[in-house]
Amino acid sequence: MFLRIVKAAGGKGVQHEYVRLVESYRDQGKVRQRLVASLGRKDLLLDHLDALNRLLTGKSAEPPDPEAVQAWDWGLLLVARRLWDELGLEQILDQLAGGRRQQAEAFSDRVFALVANRLEAPGSEHGLAGWLDSSLVCDRRGRRYRAQWRDDHERAFRNLKDVIDMRPIFH
Repeated sequence: MFLRIVKAAGGKGVQHEYVRLVESYRDQGKVRQRLVASLGRKDLLLDHLDALNRLLTGKSAEPPDPEAVQAWDWGLLLVARRLWDELGLEQILDQLAGGRRQQAEAFSDRVFALVANRLEAPGSEHGLAGWLDSSLVCDRRGRRYRAQWRDDHERAFRNLKDVIDMRPIFH
């Protein structure tokens, strides 16, 4: 497979160049080519053409040096996860949770998040959502936990609905 640049006339005399992914194949001994995919306009893909060519030819570029972005957010959580694993708490909680494997994993991962929260930001459990927004807490598969905030109008509506649904005890 290779990239091919084709020119096409646009409106008002404008000429655009498009990038296509093409493959060669043999048909009854003759070499033919067929279009695999049209990738888009060349001017929009210009930044990515080198990477596409490297990908197609199998030549890899030097990997970029890793960059640590806000490493202080990971420090305590990495230590906590390491201790968690060394103590075998994950396996213990998985066994105690029983049931299906996914439920057990979810249980022990949530418990880890709660324990890590108490280690890093001791205080009320009501601060957990704010802590999740500012910390990089992941489950064992690397999926980040994110707080799910309710809108104030949704909360107010639920409270109003509860008040409306209340029935007087005495008539």
